[in-house]
Amino acid sequence: VVNERFIVVSENSLFRDVFDRIADKIGKKRPSIQAGPLLTEIAWRTEYIKSLISGSKPVITRETARSAQGRNFYNNAKIKAAVKMEFIPVMNAIDDAAEIYLRENK
Repeated sequence: VVNERFIVVSENSLFRDVFDRIADKIGKKRPSIQAGPLLTEIAWRTEYIKSLISGSKPVITRETARSAQGRNFYNNAKIKAAVKMEFIPVMNAIDDAAEIYLRENK
């Protein structure tokens, strides 16, 4: 496969579901503060000012703040047809990664 772009996902998942699953699997508290539009707009502006002062790269940018507020849905049919393979579900990947993380960080 040459000069092609693909979306490599097994299914669409909400960030909240993913973060909740990660927290549950590693034994941490689930995220409890919803980062709504106002909070993310304040955050990227604060990060921008901090980066000007410190010279570091901002943790969140205007683009990431605004994209975090939207819902994007992707279709993996193109890559599945090209490589003839199925992908493991996101929740299974989280479970596997959490197990490894916990084993290596005892």
